[in-house]
Amino acid sequence: MNLALFRLQLYNGYIRNGEKIEQQFYQENIRSQAFFVYFFVRNRIIAARGKGGGLAFWVKMQSKT
Repeated sequence: MNLALFRLQLYNGYIRNGEKIEQQFYQENIRSQAFFVYFFVRNRIIAARGKGGGLAFWVKMQSKT
C-alpha cells in the first residue's frame, strides 16, 4: 500500500500479511487462481465450471462483415 498526501509520503509497505499473500500468489498455479476452472478449451469453444458450481460456455463467433 502506498499512502501519500500530495507529495508527502505517509506510508509505503504491506498490510495484513500482504507480503506473504503476494508471494503465495506468484507460486500458485494459474488454474487455481481463476474464478473459473476450465475443463474444455478448443479453438472456438471454452467451457468452465464456476467456483459456485455453475457452468459457463464461450463460443467465438465469426462476423459476417
